[in-house]
Amino acid sequence: MGGVPLFGVYTHPEDGLVRGAVLVCPPLGKELNHTWRGFKRLAELLAAQRLLVLRIDYAGTGESAGSQADPSAVERWDRSVTAAFDHLVDLEVGPIAVIAHRSGALVAASNESVRDSADCLVLWDPIQRGRHFVRTQQMLYATLSESEDAPAAGSDELVQLAGLTLHREAARAFSRKTLDPVAVVGSRRDRVLALLSGDDLESSLAQSVSAAGGTVSALTDQAPFIQATEALLIDFPPELERIAQWLSQQMPAATTFVSPMPVSSAVVASTPDGRAIETRVMVTDDGITVWDTAVAGTHRIADRLLVTHPIGHDIRSGPARLYVELANEVAARGGRTVRFDRRGVGESGMTSTDDTFVKLFTRTYVNDGNRILDELNLSRITVVAHLGICAGNWMSAHAAIETARRQSGRSRVVAIVANVNRWDVWPDWSLPFMRGADSASARLEFQRHRVLYRGIRDLTDFSGKVRSTRLRAALARLRVFQMPETMLARIQRAGAEVRLVLAPNDYRQFTRLSGHRAMSRLGISIPVVHLTDGDHAGYHMPTRAMLKDEALRALDLYDVTTTVVDPADPAGEVDQPVHTAVR
Repeated sequence: MGGVPLFGVYTHPEDGLVRGAVLVCPPLGKELNHTWRGFKRLAELLAAQRLLVLRIDYAGTGESAGSQADPSAVERWDRSVTAAFDHLVDLEVGPIAVIAHRSGALVAASNESVRDSADCLVLWDPIQRGRHFVRTQQMLYATLSESEDAPAAGSDELVQLAGLTLHREAARAFSRKTLDPVAVVGSRRDRVLALLSGDDLESSLAQSVSAAGGTVSALTDQAPFIQATEALLIDFPPELERIAQWLSQQMPAATTFVSPMPVSSAVVASTPDGRAIETRVMVTDDGITVWDTAVAGTHRIADRLLVTHPIGHDIRSGPARLYVELANEVAARGGRTVRFDRRGVGESGMTSTDDTFVKLFTRTYVNDGNRILDELNLSRITVVAHLGICAGNWMSAHAAIETARRQSGRSRVVAIVANVNRWDVWPDWSLPFMRGADSASARLEFQRHRVLYRGIRDLTDFSGKVRSTRLRAALARLRVFQMPETMLARIQRAGAEVRLVLAPNDYRQFTRLSGHRAMSRLGISIPVVHLTDGDHAGYHMPTRAMLKDEALRALDLYDVTTTVVDPADPAGEVDQPVHTAVR
């Protein structure tokens, strides 16, 4: 079946013997980014119960093709679920269950295939009114901002949510959606599990599920799972185990052999003259999952390369799909973009409880991030740019330093340093025997980071008053005294260029730290772009637009005028680029 490629990930027992299948309908926007690793964990738990799991990105979201701002986005999401469900039916895997999380419940529960044919249904913390979702996510988008968005071309047609840009027609369509308790139960009767917050335990949904013999359970605190406000911490909530156990009990004992064939590439867009933009997905020998985007047939010969570095636990798509969209724009201009999930993040490697804590700013963190360079053949590359935001720019700085060392002048290397939260490049000492986020050592490390950042905040004005170049360099090694010029000079000494992009609050801190004056005293001359509108993490439209422009400038592609043509057909077969077997 042709159409828009949808990104999907299979997880199933290594011997292929399954008792049924599970389709996961994820949440939308910012929550998709934060919950990815948790759903991979759930998929592995279900596969251990001999269930085949398919996790998808709806059209125009995550890694799937299409524009997130398409006026018909809601219809395309519905067709995405239908395509995925039909795909599982064609595999003849037996009974099919559906897990729908948060806003994904509104997408799944209104889908005809799910409503009429799903054998089991799990509604996990479901949002029951689309209007509530749109309004709360608009409020979160506004909260993330450091100022009001400046009007942009076409902005009156768009509705900005946290991690998602919708056309106003799509926002209206989703706002009209409500969760129908009768349709949720359908013929499934007792094969419905509703995991609800305390406020919803007496709702009509809870009453309908209970009356039909289904299971209604109270949720634990979901905020650490869906919000993940700290870059170094995520959560694996107990609901993962609960859902896996419940679904296992609903499935038959008899098994069926399946052997789905993974697809490792897809045409995700095209250029105006019809050239296909292709994304390839590969898994390295040590489990790092890599997305490689260029015009089809040019992945090995494109001479401009962009490598993106996510923040902590964030996945390769970036805030509000920034890195996905940027990859297509770079490809349309003849370049290539490589994105990846670090080990223990997103799709890379088997999950572990240790994944819930990322050892930011350590030597291990640097080495792991630089591991992507081992997979790249840089012999034909004339320009390599590394882009990171917030904690990601710390890694992009190290990657640029390492790239410059390896290339020894054979390529122009650029570090795009955006919205800095730490002006140094010296790794921390990693605490030994660090375990997951629930461990005492992880909590200790988290508190250490909080103390460090509090010190940085409290000592900002003092740092800005220090004028001696030598004293500033010495104080910078203490971490709490942030001296921008020491970080920038270190990158330049390695042979890499620097482009600095700062959101309003980040620029104010840079100014308070005497960044311009200190750079001038050291003879550092670099482009410094500061935004009057935007946010620190890169979710706001002005921030994303500026980062795209600066990446294209770094690659000398900014003056290449072209556009990205998204696939027009909203129907399509589920792509299967990654196959993760239970080992």
